[in-house]
Amino acid sequence: MNTQHKLQRQHIRRNQILDGLLELLSEKDNGPLSVADLAAKLGIAKGGLYHYFDSIDQAFMQLVEREYGAAINEVELALHSATNASVVEQITILTTTYIQTAPTNRALDSYLHLDAYAHIHQRSLAYITERLAAILGEIIQRGVTDGIFICVNPQATATVILGMVAFIGDKHIFPTDHELHSAYLEETVRLMALGLGLKADTFADIAKQLT
Repeated sequence: MNTQHKLQRQHIRRNQILDGLLELLSEKDNGPLSVADLAAKLGIAKGGLYHYFDSIDQAFMQLVEREYGAAINEVELALHSATNASVVEQITILTTTYIQTAPTNRALDSYLHLDAYAHIHQRSLAYITERLAAILGEIIQRGVTDGIFICVNPQATATVILGMVAFIGDKHIFPTDHELHSAYLEETVRLMALGLGLKADTFADIAKQLT
C-alpha cells in the first residue's frame, strides 16, 4: 500500500470515528464520554481508537474543528466568488456566510458548554477566532491599501473584533437578557466601524444578523 493511499484510508477512518462521536453526543444526552463508549458505538476495540486519537478530548476537539472548519471553508469560497464585492461588502459576506453555515447540532453545542468540557470550548473559540481573523485581517488590509479603512494593525484588529463577538455573543459564557445582549453586540459592531474610520452604522446589517 503506497503512502498516499494509506493516508487517504486513515483520513476516511478518522472521519468515520468523528461521525460516530457526533452521534454519541446525541445519544448520551450530556452524560460523560469515554473512549470505551465511543469504541462500543463503533463496534471496535479501544486500542483501535488509540491508533487514530490519543484521547476522547483530542477526538472531540477534532470534531469541533471539522464541523466549524467546514463553515469557515464556506466563507473562503464565498469570498473567492465575490470578486467584485467591495471590502465593506466582503465583511458582510464573511459574517452572513458563517452564520448561515455554522453547525446547528444541539448536542455538540450542549456538550461544549458543560463544565467538564470547558477546556474544549475555550480551544474551539480560539480556533474559530484565529481562522476567521486571518480572513478578516486580509480584508481589512486590502481596505487600508485602497484607502477605505484606517487601521494600524489589521490582523490584531480583526482578532480583537472577532474575540469580542465570540465572547459576548456566547450566551452561555455571558448570560444576560436578549435586549441587553443585542445592545452589546450592536455596540461591538459599531465600534468596529468607527475603529476602521467608517460611519458608525456602516455594518448595521451585520448587527441585525448577530442579534
